[in-house]
Amino acid sequence: MLKKPSIVFLIIITFMAILIFVYYTSEKNSREEYLIQFLSDKYSYSPSSYDIESGGFDQFGFAYLVTFDDEQTITYYLYVQKTDGKMNFSYGGYDPVEKISKRDKQFNQTMLEQIDKNRN
Repeated sequence: MLKKPSIVFLIIITFMAILIFVYYTSEKNSREEYLIQFLSDKYSYSPSSYDIESGGFDQFGFAYLVTFDDEQTITYYLYVQKTDGKMNFSYGGYDPVEKISKRDKQFNQTMLEQIDKNRN
């Protein structure tokens, strides 16, 4: 017959789940703030000129789906990675819906510049 889990075990599991949730949420928010600041500093994009939605976490970092007001049929996949305590921008392409992107080339160029900068 199986024993019921002790109340201490359940409290520990609940506490760990809360810690993981708080860590994930704080990382997601800090990276989103970095991305907003990066888009503002690098390209002078105002946060009011695009919509940003969290796309979760994968091997490339935290994903953000960005749709600009002047290109509402195109969704850009932008990532923010943290390597050695430093935030980095990464570009994952776009969903064209049979359109040509205005920003694809500049995001690719920025990503290549950052890769080159990180090598040196």
